[in-house]
Amino acid sequence: REPVESVLYYALSAAGVGTWVYFLDVEISELRYDRWDFRQHFASFWNVVDAINLVLVPSLLIPTTVLSLVDGQAARAAADALLPVSSLAQLTLALRMLQYVSLYPSLGPLLVTVGGMIQNIIQFF
Repeated sequence: REPVESVLYYALSAAGVGTWVYFLDVEISELRYDRWDFRQHFASFWNVVDAINLVLVPSLLIPTTVLSLVDGQAARAAADALLPVSSLAQLTLALRMLQYVSLYPSLGPLLVTVGGMIQNIIQFF
């Protein structure tokens, strides 16, 4: 594992923040389009997934970045503690990618199959 103090870590953190700001702007634009009707906006599953990602990204980047400036070992411990949150972020991003897969006609049946699998998994909870 590379130290948190590496230049690559800060470069990727900056890219993550830039991407987060862009998607926050997109989400706010969609809310404006919906006339700030949160109930209507979050009736869409994908908007809920986007909101989860907009909350998770800063909750992952801010603590590890701040701690890396103070103590590299504490930052590694914080990163290890945030692994479950990171896993949830990866799952929500994977779900979002499924929507993009649906745009390709040859991959549509795969999306239907995966969607059915997800519904079956949700039934267990």
